[in-house]
Amino acid sequence: MSYPILDFQKFKLMLEGVDPSLPAATPIPFDFNFDSGQYKKESIPPQKLTGLKAQIVRQILPTLTSIELVNQKVIITLEASTSTLGISADLAAELKTQPGQAGNVALCDARMKTLKEIIIEALTETLKATPEKISKKVEFAAPVNKANQGSGKTPEEQKKYQYIKAMLTVTGEPGTKPGKISCYFKAEGRGVQGTSENNYVGFGREKNQRYVTNIPVGATFQVTFDPLSVPDCFFIKYDNVEFLSPFIGAQSFTDGNGKTYNYVEQLTALTDLKDKINAELAAAGATGTVDTLRPDFFTADGKVSIQPGPRQSPKVGVTTFEAMRDALESDITIRVFSPLQNTIFSIRSGCTNPKTQQ
Repeated sequence: MSYPILDFQKFKLMLEGVDPSLPAATPIPFDFNFDSGQYKKESIPPQKLTGLKAQIVRQILPTLTSIELVNQKVIITLEASTSTLGISADLAAELKTQPGQAGNVALCDARMKTLKEIIIEALTETLKATPEKISKKVEFAAPVNKANQGSGKTPEEQKKYQYIKAMLTVTGEPGTKPGKISCYFKAEGRGVQGTSENNYVGFGREKNQRYVTNIPVGATFQVTFDPLSVPDCFFIKYDNVEFLSPFIGAQSFTDGNGKTYNYVEQLTALTDLKDKINAELAAAGATGTVDTLRPDFFTADGKVSIQPGPRQSPKVGVTTFEAMRDALESDITIRVFSPLQNTIFSIRSGCTNPKTQQ
């Protein structure tokens, strides 16, 4: 089986959110076997180590950046082998084990530790991410120890049993095809009126209301919310950046019959509004609350604050969320809190430096 090297454009598209294939159980091909008794990364020739890292990135990255599953995680199963040639007393002391064939189990474990280190290093170098960040997306399953697999008459024959390798699988929840927010995205929609029972959410909970980024890695992007007239409040979470707007829109409306709807009074009358929004924030994975994310949620006299949005004057309401596109994060969580009737809103996005990534 051959594994083609990705050209740069395909690699770039993959990082920017273009749907890659989602393999099931896939071997990560390594063209490397240790010399007898060797296990350290330093024992791998530099050129060979560079090749190993490239193979790792080519095999893992398309799955790691896929948007096909919700809460997707890559599971890597490590495997290592030795021949029946026993280890020396010096190596046994180094590995804190017994000499001879019994020590080959510890040698396998040491080789798998080396392989794990190489995989994490390859991904952190490529994605400019911390090991802690990688660990949120990559999980290592129970390793497969195949000590004392076979013998050989010569060191070269024995070497074929001195290998390291890995198997890649994927876990996650099936989801509908998400909408993609690009640098030049705009959408208009009509939410439903939220109720106490659904935490006053009018948009964002349904599977067909899932969004992901289709924005160049490293670009700073903005998402702007416009509720037109009837006030709504919106929450956006991307990676560890969370944003909650105040209620944005008109403070009141007078219909053709002369009846005035006081939106401030209607929202303030919802005594559980703050608690329900906090419950939804927690359910959406937020660490912040109404108090921490939006201290001006209420006015000084205890009423829900409605700030003028893009369609009102003066436009003082905070309606724009900003974050930097991360290679490992695609999902954008959106919740629109719409306790009032006839909510209509638009969402648009932009980027400040979309061409900085080569």
